[in-house]
Amino acid sequence: MTNVRAIAITKKYPFRKDDAGRRICAVCGKRCSLKYCSTECREAAWVECNPAHARYRVWQRDHGVCARCGWATGVIERIIWWFHRWRWQEDTRETEHFLRSALGLGCRTHLWEAHHKVAVADGGGLCSLDGLETLCFRCHAKESGRQRRKRNAAKVAEKGA
Repeated sequence: MTNVRAIAITKKYPFRKDDAGRRICAVCGKRCSLKYCSTECREAAWVECNPAHARYRVWQRDHGVCARCGWATGVIERIIWWFHRWRWQEDTRETEHFLRSALGLGCRTHLWEAHHKVAVADGGGLCSLDGLETLCFRCHAKESGRQRRKRNAAKVAEKGA
């Protein structure tokens, strides 16, 4: 556990060799001829070290459905994208504007976040897919605020003690 969001993959998982000088997997330590012994090990390293790749894999797993409220953000994003694509027509432009204002989106480009279950500030950085969940932008704001208030209360208690 660390409080870093991203790290160079070569720094976290450098090429490794055993005592006899043979290559071993950078993730699990099994003998192999390449840097990783399997696609699972390579995928684990990429998810852990690359936030964009982790977000992509979270999308593939959850399809944009919020883990807290169940809001299907992917469906709404596709509908808004369709209206945005055809916005040169006056009625379509008005409908897109109405949808965005009714949902409280503003100029937001995506409706979901890949949320760390354990906050990065609390050591939840560089985690696997098990440490990430999909939250809609509203639930993410609530959860991040809750985590921030918890950390601030701990700091105040620490200063007072």
